[in-house]
Amino acid sequence: MSFLRLNHLTPLTERRIKVFFGNRRAKWSLWVFIGLFIISMLANIIANDKPLIIKYNSDIYFPFIKEYSETTFGGIF
Repeated sequence: MSFLRLNHLTPLTERRIKVFFGNRRAKWSLWVFIGLFIISMLANIIANDKPLIIKYNSDIYFPFIKEYSETTFGGIF
């Protein structure tokens, strides 16, 4: 485990990390946790009240990135 060989890790910590990565269930749990963490970071995009993409008059708009005025979509204001 040379990739975990850092100067500030104690031998006990290195052993704990080695045992952790030696456990198959622990590795799967870590990957599931990382996946759920990434999904939770994207929650503002996934569960948003603005649409992600709009196609209007053969033009494509991205309202979650940029705010468009009402006149862009045929409004009077």
